[in-house]
Amino acid sequence: MSVRPLVVLPDSRLFLCSEEVRETDFCEKFNSLIEDMFDTMYAEQGIGLAAVQVGVHKRIFVIDLGPKTEESSETVDCDSDGYYSTCGPTVVINPEIIEKSVDLVSMEEGCLSVPDQRELVVRPERVVMQYTDLHGKRKILKAQGLLSRCLQHEIDHLNGTVFIKHISKLKRDLVMQKMRKAASLRKN
Repeated sequence: MSVRPLVVLPDSRLFLCSEEVRETDFCEKFNSLIEDMFDTMYAEQGIGLAAVQVGVHKRIFVIDLGPKTEESSETVDCDSDGYYSTCGPTVVINPEIIEKSVDLVSMEEGCLSVPDQRELVVRPERVVMQYTDLHGKRKILKAQGLLSRCLQHEIDHLNGTVFIKHISKLKRDLVMQKMRKAASLRKN
């Protein structure tokens, strides 16, 4: 399909909450959006992309953290408790975190909408997410490690939150200053 332009900070659209996807939204145009989101994510070398990052305020994101396999949407690396660390290409619609671990972990995060910026962010180590798949079926995914972090990061986007909200005000202000300067340079 096609690579769409990314919405990047300081664009205020990143701070808007996304709308639920309704059954009537499932159509050819919706499938094109999903294909474009995967194309955009891969072109930008990302592991996750929320619809808001391409200017669409719907509660949908795509992820791909897995080894490249023939099977789409297949999770791998499940532990004995049923938690996954990676997954292949997956479409997540109307997600909701229904459980979070009390254990927190700090890990460096970056974002396609905040280019060239990486910061340490503290998040729950494990989450359980309920979501709708591309076929309209409700599913549950238990995630840990990078997959857990990616799910939380993308759901934040759907709620109008960018990862820098989770860092100190001083660091956040510095990142915003850099992003405003970069936006100013892009205009000139």
